[in-house]
Amino acid sequence: MERARNLASLLHLDKKPQNLRCLDLVGYTTVDTAIGGSDTKRLDFCFLYRPPAFANDSSEPVSLRSALLLPERERPSLAERFHIAVTLAQSILEFHSNNWLHKAVCSSNVIFFKDKQGTRLVFSEPFMSGFEFARPDSVKDATLDAFGGVDFDVFCHPDLVETVEGGNTGKPRYQRQYDIYGLGMTLLEIGCWMTATTYLKKKPEHRSAHDYFLKICNEAVPSRMGTQFRDVIAKCLEWRPDAEKTEHDFAESERGKRERRGQIEDFMLSVVNVLQACHCRN
Repeated sequence: MERARNLASLLHLDKKPQNLRCLDLVGYTTVDTAIGGSDTKRLDFCFLYRPPAFANDSSEPVSLRSALLLPERERPSLAERFHIAVTLAQSILEFHSNNWLHKAVCSSNVIFFKDKQGTRLVFSEPFMSGFEFARPDSVKDATLDAFGGVDFDVFCHPDLVETVEGGNTGKPRYQRQYDIYGLGMTLLEIGCWMTATTYLKKKPEHRSAHDYFLKICNEAVPSRMGTQFRDVIAKCLEWRPDAEKTEHDFAESERGKRERRGQIEDFMLSVVNVLQACHCRN
């Protein structure tokens, strides 16, 4: 409950960081959710948001995951795709800078709304969602399971997949590296405008998903979005682990705090700033 209150405070209109691209939070409540269709229930949090002023009142928001499947005439322009990418990276930077981890970065948690006429998705106004499983970036806070949306496992760092499949036994806790990896996978989908699962269907059995996605990044992205965009994706997919998550009491030490600041600055310089330099005119 305390975590939900703190997160609600951060996402509320009065205190929301400028570059954190999420809907204005109105409040939150709790709801009993059945587990696996059984009689057992867990207490979940439900966050309530205000739709943007430009949105069509009768149209549901559409996820980036769904938008990737739209016919070509309804897809965003190249300039809009660059804008979506920059906006997502800035949001992750802002969230991490405020000492929070998203934990469910994937294309299912990026949403768009139709305009007042309901004729077209407003790709210039992307929003992040899926904050329900977010937690403070602290070794003292428990890590809860995340259920990020459709095909979420595809967006998970290989170490995170191993952690989940191993029952979290003796494995690293959730860390910034995993959010950044999810961003890299989302940028790969934006760059190719194709779902990652579509590419996976062509993956050779002997090759890991991680290596295969790096191959797609190197071969398919430059001709579509340029080499700088490719380099950003590769940087995200190969981001180094958070040292403070693997060394006891490291996070609270001065060296640990410097390490954290250094990683956030590195993300700003090598991901956000580079994406901001990648653009084209409408």
